[in-house]
Amino acid sequence: MHVSAAAVVASLVLAGSAFAQVELYFAEYEYLDGRVRAMQLNGSGLRTLFSLPAQEWLPVGLEVDVPAAKLYWSDMWAPNDVFRANLDGSALQQIVAASSSTRGPRFDGAGKLYYTDGNTLRRANLDGSSNQLLFTASQTWPLSAPAVDGTNGHVYFGADKSIRRMDLDGANVITVVRGVSSVRDVELDIGAGYVYWLDADTISDFVGRVKLDGTDFTVLVDNSPNVVQSGGLISLLVDRGGGSIYFADDLSDRIERTDLNGQNRTLLYASPTNHSPSALALSTGRPPQALADCNANGIADRFDIAGGTSSDCNSNGVPDECEAAPCPSYTYLVDQGSNPSVPSLTLGGPAPGVQFEIFSPIDVPSGGWNVDQIALDGFTANYGNGSGFTATLFPDDGSGAFANEALPLAAVVGQFRFDPDNVNWLYHTFNVSLPAGRHWLRLSSNHPGVYFAAANVGTSGPGTLSRRGDGVLFANSPLALRITAGCAAPQSYCTSKLSSHGCSATMSSGGTPTPSGNFVVSTHQVEGQRAGLVFRGTNGPFNAPFQGGFLCVAPPLSRLPVQFSGGTAGTCTGSFSSPLTSLVTSVAPGSTFWMQAWFRDPQSPSTTGLSNGLRFTTCP
Repeated sequence: MHVSAAAVVASLVLAGSAFAQVELYFAEYEYLDGRVRAMQLNGSGLRTLFSLPAQEWLPVGLEVDVPAAKLYWSDMWAPNDVFRANLDGSALQQIVAASSSTRGPRFDGAGKLYYTDGNTLRRANLDGSSNQLLFTASQTWPLSAPAVDGTNGHVYFGADKSIRRMDLDGANVITVVRGVSSVRDVELDIGAGYVYWLDADTISDFVGRVKLDGTDFTVLVDNSPNVVQSGGLISLLVDRGGGSIYFADDLSDRIERTDLNGQNRTLLYASPTNHSPSALALSTGRPPQALADCNANGIADRFDIAGGTSSDCNSNGVPDECEAAPCPSYTYLVDQGSNPSVPSLTLGGPAPGVQFEIFSPIDVPSGGWNVDQIALDGFTANYGNGSGFTATLFPDDGSGAFANEALPLAAVVGQFRFDPDNVNWLYHTFNVSLPAGRHWLRLSSNHPGVYFAAANVGTSGPGTLSRRGDGVLFANSPLALRITAGCAAPQSYCTSKLSSHGCSATMSSGGTPTPSGNFVVSTHQVEGQRAGLVFRGTNGPFNAPFQGGFLCVAPPLSRLPVQFSGGTAGTCTGSFSSPLTSLVTSVAPGSTFWMQAWFRDPQSPSTTGLSNGLRFTTCP
């Protein structure tokens, strides 16, 4: 068989392309001296691809069109433009003339590119034609670079102190995550269910990650733990296949890499004097995202929601069945509101000598409270080591004027987000019962001298006390505070019957009587190796003589399935377990049940045994 020389050359070219090392392309800026460079993913093999025209020296976006062997980028020096060129810089074209600061571009895989122009997001054909306005933000400063998910038909971007998502044509704008400050770049990993972003402002400079439903807000890399300053993070790249995050910082003039969880931070490249890295891309381009199909039914989530197969009560684009608590229902014991437009209450402080704690009084009425969660609103000014603050509940010291700090009742570690201009309630579970009387909630920094935050002022409620590091107290405004009602703890009542071997069967519970609380009623100290069952009623408690003991549940009674106690015969090592999630989810919140266990005891006069009673009320 004859093979032509041209075929051999072509095959070698294809083989070289297929097995070429993946490179990290990056742009660097310096006044009148911008350039595009490349290096291996470990930082070796540095080379310059081409220099930029002198007047286009501020590139802030980079994207690779692999089939066409072209690079696209945005330039933020006036006039603002989107360019493309061959990989060696030849055939340079201005394809978009923007009117303001531009970031991007990004491709959808269907012949469109997306970019920002000031506070607007736009799209066009790859040659710049058919330019369309998709979104205009309320903010006056530039939007983030967009992230485009052509597989699922979405664009993600930072705007108005949040990360938004919309369809490729600009329709159906939703909010994915709140509480960010100034997003500069967004990246996606739909298969793993995450959005990544850079937040860079005077109060933030971090790489963040959040789930697609807005939960699990995590700071992966904080770039300024010891100083409040303007953020330098400018470009983000998530290499899903390689398991790495790459980010560029134009204040420290560095390109770094971490694992996808933010661990193993490594310096890859430090720019020479006067140059700063500003844009990142892989030589292989961006692979398509996975199908967003959280319920694994083979249908994209957006079509499940649009077709009514799945509900989306909070309008976040994620089917409700894929979220733990998509639209929680709260009963507020306290709701003091939040007013971010007035001066906040200082928490912690940026220097060891200027530290503040906050004390907010809580007056519990007669009968007491079962507290589920406490919600706070505020913002983080300096993240520090990530340990945040601790909220601790104390009783009053008897004076009505201050807390008894020697008797903590409950405590939880919390974090504020990074948005000083909007309300962002964050809920923290306390699960504590408070008797009637005055109590105090104390907020204190866990990283003194570094962590610095501001708790928002409430629109109502009693005034707080602020305590300075030297112990001096200051009267202050009310705290933005919410307290939600929790489930009353299940209560034991009535008396169990002593069995033939001296066993006093006792009922207890685990979890909480809520749909997601994994509520279980257990009976211990049952005669071993005996059959028995648990029964319930809804008509209240009872205390009538019954089979040599007491019937603790008022008829009519409903029986649960028969169980076997296990353990060892002739001892009190048997037990019953009654998971009640199906019962709790089938009734309305506030439903009260009374329960008791019955079991065989052949050696007793009645041949039966009885436990005590247990009362519980279901909660949302």
